[in-house]
Amino acid sequence: MPQTASEAASIAASTKPAASEDEEESPPMSTLVFVSYVILAAVTFAANYVSIPVHVQLLLSATLPIYIAAHNSLDMKQEESIKSNDAWKAPLVGSAALFGLYVVFTLLDPYWPSLLLRAYFMLTGVFVLQLSLQRFVDPVFKLLGVAGKTRKVDWNEKYVLGEIKFSFNNASILAMILSIAVTAWYLQTKHWWGNNIFGIAFCIQAIENVSLGQYVTGAIMLSGLFFYDIFWVFGTGELPPTASEHTRISPRH
Repeated sequence: MPQTASEAASIAASTKPAASEDEEESPPMSTLVFVSYVILAAVTFAANYVSIPVHVQLLLSATLPIYIAAHNSLDMKQEESIKSNDAWKAPLVGSAALFGLYVVFTLLDPYWPSLLLRAYFMLTGVFVLQLSLQRFVDPVFKLLGVAGKTRKVDWNEKYVLGEIKFSFNNASILAMILSIAVTAWYLQTKHWWGNNIFGIAFCIQAIENVSLGQYVTGAIMLSGLFFYDIFWVFGTGELPPTASEHTRISPRH
């Protein structure tokens, strides 16, 4: 019995081998995103050698990470999104954490809380920077044909960490090595370049991996954080001096 064109196309589509999860390729980086990365890197590193107007640095450093992260988030599968009920709690949780740190720094020897905070942010920064670097290493490895298979780890630790799931390949391993090297260099030199690199990576990954779901949720969160900043920066007299005294890491603009 002769087949129609639609039937033949349906059979062809069903018989075509599906790409496995190991062979699934991440979407290519768009030209505008790549240019944004280049401009951001150029402004960050050139500021050490030439004088760049402060308003130009602030404008580029604020807008480009938002654009890059927002564009990258379109390629990600967001499993959960923040609800409006959670959005208004963000300033309250942040205030509680900030006040708790203030109490700890005030009552205890500042050396140990500072050491603990630096260790936490550096450990977190290793993984955040690794995720950012992998976007550049992945296409290079695929072009060279050395990406290798993606290996998955699914570990369930009942007591503290819970269920841990992650995957890695050759590109992610190299990105992790580079991230550790940058972190070690920063800990050794305390150069403001490293501080800005980690700050940009944190911003991109935070925006990229947070799904608000609705514009109303974002408006609620931003409004709450707006008043949160005003209160803790200008409304309290003790917190800013305490923070500046015990925080020696500050970005250069």
